[in-house]
Amino acid sequence: KNAALFATSSDDGTVRLWDRKTRKCKGCAVIDAKSRTVSWSPEGDLLGLGTGAEPSNEAEADALDEEKAGAIVMLNAASMEIVHEGRDSRYPLSDVSFSPDGKLFAAASLDTDIYVYDITNGFKLKAKGSRHESPVLHVDFTEDSTWIRSACRGYEMHYHNADTGEYSAGGAADLKDEVWASTHCPFG
Repeated sequence: KNAALFATSSDDGTVRLWDRKTRKCKGCAVIDAKSRTVSWSPEGDLLGLGTGAEPSNEAEADALDEEKAGAIVMLNAASMEIVHEGRDSRYPLSDVSFSPDGKLFAAASLDTDIYVYDITNGFKLKAKGSRHESPVLHVDFTEDSTWIRSACRGYEMHYHNADTGEYSAGGAADLKDEVWASTHCPFG
């Protein structure tokens, strides 16, 4: 872990590491896809990315499949080499997050689903949360890595078990005492 470093991803298909103190680029990886979301693993050894950018016209929407939209890409943070790529969604990913225990990786998709990957099992898809009716924009884990909350464009907030993807019908009332590891969701 190095608090002086931060990462950016962009529509030019690159991921860059920056040094806060020197204000210089310390590393770059080409992932051959637009990316607007990046997250550090708790140990600082991986950078997880979600690919795709929301289309602004019909031609861009038609090109999503060819653009690799909806893929997750894992980079070794030290070498900036790709260590894993996978794709379960065909729509852009709007937010990604590692669980605090470093075992799971969640991706919020514009296809209205949340995809949860098992890092310890080769980044295999472990669970899928499917409750939103609008594109999912944000995702957070609880500090103990057991629950996920997500917010969508329709201003809905839903809660899912991180291991199974099972929807929590009691939602915020049942999870009111949980401590959230991040606050990507704009309301809670």
